Amino acid sequence: SLLEEIPAMGNCGGRSTAVKDGKAYYGPHWKIITVPEGVVVHQLPGGSMPGKTLLAKTPPAVEALMAKKDFSKSYADFKEKLGKEAGEFMDGWKQEKCAEVVKAAEADFAKKDLKLYFCHCVWLSENKQEKQTTTEYSLWLEIVNTVKAPSYRCQYDHFGKRESLKDGEKKKKEAKEEEKAKEEKDEKKEENAEGKEETKEAETEGKKE
Repeated sequence: SLLEEIPAMGNCGGRSTAVKDGKAYYGPHWKIITVPEGVVVHQLPGGSMPGKTLLAKTPPAVEALMAKKDFSKSYADFKEKLGKEAGEFMDGWKQEKCAEVVKAAEADFAKKDLKLYFCHCVWLSENKQEKQTTTEYSLWLEIVNTVKAPSYRCQYDHFGKRESLKDGEKKKKEAKEEEKAKEEKDEKKEENAEGKEETKEAETEGKKE
């Protein structure tokens, strides 16, 4: 597999050099997941009003790719928009707003042979001492140089998840419809069988008379 998973020590929140450098992201349970060559990562900061923190720094690997593609100014503008529209909230990032900003920027990135992904994962974390379960999540951006990594597919893509959910709902609906049609068919069979029995009985009665 192109993805290499290494357990992280709890919520590192930016302690990982690979994440800071833009070569990895925090996956479920704060695992550090490295990305292959041709892909860079911008881990979205946590905490309250994280948009301001996003503007302060860009991982070196992201900066290098943007410079190579002559896209540094556009990336700075994109970061500013993302920070303002989706990251100026006391309770952190608004995922749907992040998705909107990313969707609107995709075409500009594509002009430079770059594929932009908005990614996130969520999991439950148990604190055995306090007997509490908390919901934790990680959000990040993946930017793929499609010339270098044309077959790369993001594992935690926001829009891919949506499609999976839609597919799941569609399959459930289809299964229900199939079940209903089968039930109706079985009912008709029973009705036909009953009708034949009644006809048989009537014929027998007629013969007796």
